[in-house]
Amino acid sequence: MAHPDIRHGLADWRGRTVVVAVFLLLAAHGLALWGFAIGLPPAPWGDEVRHAQRVAFGALGLVWAPWQVPTPDAAWPAPMGRWVLPALGLWLCAEGCAVGLRRYLRRRWMVQRGGHAVLLGWCPVTWELVQPWLRAGRQVLVVAENEDARRAALQAGAAIVSGRWDDERVLIHSGIAAAHTVACIAGRDTENIDAAVHVARLVAAQRDRSLIPLQLLVHVGDPFLRASVGGQIDQFAAREVVQWKLFSTAQIAVRRLLRDAPLHFWRVPSQPVASLVCCTDEETLPRQGQSAPHSSPCQQCAADVDTQPTLQDSERYQAPRLWIVGTTPLAEELAVATLRQARYPSLALVGRDAEEFRASFLARWPGACAVANMVFLSAPAELGEAGLSHLLSLLPNPTGIHFCHEDDGVNLAASLTVQRAFVQANFPLPPLYLHCVHPGKQALRGALGMHPWFLHFGTAAEVAQEILMGEQLDAVAERIHERYVNDSLARGDALGSRRSLQHWPLLAEDLKDDNRWAADHHFIKVQDLRLALVPRQEVPGTFQWNAAQVEALSRTEHDRWMVQRLLTGWQYAAERDDARKQHPDIVPWEELPENRRELDREVVRQMPELFAQMGWALCRCQYLLVRGPRTPWAFPEAFDHAIDTILATACTAPPQAVVLWLGADSALAWRVAERMQAAKRGRIGLILTEPLDGYLRGLPDDPTRARVLTLLRQASGVLYLPDRRDAMPALQPDRVLQLSIDGSDLPTQGFDWAVDAAGRVLRRPPHEAAP
Repeated sequence: MAHPDIRHGLADWRGRTVVVAVFLLLAAHGLALWGFAIGLPPAPWGDEVRHAQRVAFGALGLVWAPWQVPTPDAAWPAPMGRWVLPALGLWLCAEGCAVGLRRYLRRRWMVQRGGHAVLLGWCPVTWELVQPWLRAGRQVLVVAENEDARRAALQAGAAIVSGRWDDERVLIHSGIAAAHTVACIAGRDTENIDAAVHVARLVAAQRDRSLIPLQLLVHVGDPFLRASVGGQIDQFAAREVVQWKLFSTAQIAVRRLLRDAPLHFWRVPSQPVASLVCCTDEETLPRQGQSAPHSSPCQQCAADVDTQPTLQDSERYQAPRLWIVGTTPLAEELAVATLRQARYPSLALVGRDAEEFRASFLARWPGACAVANMVFLSAPAELGEAGLSHLLSLLPNPTGIHFCHEDDGVNLAASLTVQRAFVQANFPLPPLYLHCVHPGKQALRGALGMHPWFLHFGTAAEVAQEILMGEQLDAVAERIHERYVNDSLARGDALGSRRSLQHWPLLAEDLKDDNRWAADHHFIKVQDLRLALVPRQEVPGTFQWNAAQVEALSRTEHDRWMVQRLLTGWQYAAERDDARKQHPDIVPWEELPENRRELDREVVRQMPELFAQMGWALCRCQYLLVRGPRTPWAFPEAFDHAIDTILATACTAPPQAVVLWLGADSALAWRVAERMQAAKRGRIGLILTEPLDGYLRGLPDDPTRARVLTLLRQASGVLYLPDRRDAMPALQPDRVLQLSIDGSDLPTQGFDWAVDAAGRVLRRPPHEAAP
């Protein structure tokens, strides 16, 4: 059998080779036909067919039997066609050898030169890694076991070595001793770890110490396994030779999702609600005609519901209520991240193996029921009428639905099922978040119809970008930790005297995760106080907390710390015992000693400076509420001019900190939103009192519907008022713009500006003079 490099090289001939060969053969036949047509005497009358046959057979013999001496009838240019086939054969043989050996020679040159990247195996993330590396001029070599992986690697432009990862000869042929980067990311966690250990030991024995340390990228999705491996990497190779970088694609996907689509996107004002079901163990769905089995909350959840703390915006809005479809590691990562970021959220996890998943989840995160209401429902990932009905009875009115199955097609099918069911039942459809490794955004948007709030997350491109760009998500976490290290060293502590007293690259993985979640929660604190992060140059001066803000956020920081400890099974004890997971600070804020409270206050006081180091500044959000009547979709220039003038006066904060809230049923309000977007003065928030689908279908035509959908897809939040309550208490806007048809329908109070459909400004704030 031919060598794999040669076999794949021959299969990779470029199309131009075939095109040129066919063209030359056609040209040879044309020249031969032309020459014989000239050299043969004219055909006698009635013998034209025989004459044509003599010309054709003579031409074919001349081209395909060039070793024979041509007949005298082969006039010029027929002899030229005689040499085309030999020349073409020599050219094809030479190119075949070059193509067949090119990849082999390229690999040999790459290994000898060093500084290349080696990928052990092939997966969607490796594809996204190969392209930027090649564009940056770094050579890439893939160790591939199967035919599909080899073909994909060749198509991506990488060199290949055929063989198994655990074969030392294959690793040596890959030149890992002189490589710049080795990535073990294509297999299961244990396979990646085994491969990484093998690589580390081999590199430690063979690498030239004058080279920079090898960058070893290892995907380990399980957080507990990642922490365990992170504590033992020094046993395999010195850090001066190999630098390990452990990461989880699920963690990257979830953290990026919660940054781009915060849990508070869909908001519902707080109101008394019945305790939700938690830790439900449903073995089967109810059959048609049968009632659902009785479920009740566990004792610990029932005890904790009445002790939920509140804070600022958290006080005005209900806690997140999420459906997570799919019992995968990604679903577990998302659930745990939600428990860490939200205040007593309600989660429903749905999958065929929900029973096994529940047992595993609560064994790994024993404190989950102490910090959230949990529902586990056995149902297929595609759901169905019975599954949706039962899920709605257990956890109604979700604020977000996440589809976390490993198959993109299953996620899309499940999202379509949910959308169809919600529309048919006239329920408000919250945002849909689909895990898609290779999303087709336009196709997805078409499949989901008019629903404006969907987001694909966890794409291979996002994960690869995070790996290549040096942990962008960890920038804040790294600064938090390095400040802690510098403060400890300034107090006289020795580097390495504690596990936590190490610089970030040497820090244990579980401690890195602690810093990551602490940093991510800083963004939650900012949102909780209705603040925004804006470019530092747009806000003059330095932001300073007031005493009330420090105290409120310190309480939140303590709650976050307790949730993080409770999740992993820590309990209160008068004396700290890390081995038994006991800590004296696991108490309510009111019972916390003053010196321990001061630690949380110091964390809060450092936030503005921390964000300033990242190029951000804190700025108070400015809410502008727009209210108006139902009118036709026609707007005179005077109305646009009046709105532009008011927005220029009212929007005094940077655009990232301005949110214009409007109801869905006023065409005049939508026009204000369009003018806001055109001037780039802020973002849009939507107030819903009924499901959006019915309103969209009631718009006059498709162009108008497209205009509204464009604005909706840019919305920064939704306030859902199911009982048509006034939005003022929940939003507490800074300014109110009241729109009117002709001025006769204006309320008596409760607004700052009033503008009618003709563009007349009917009322202004007292301090603002008319132009």
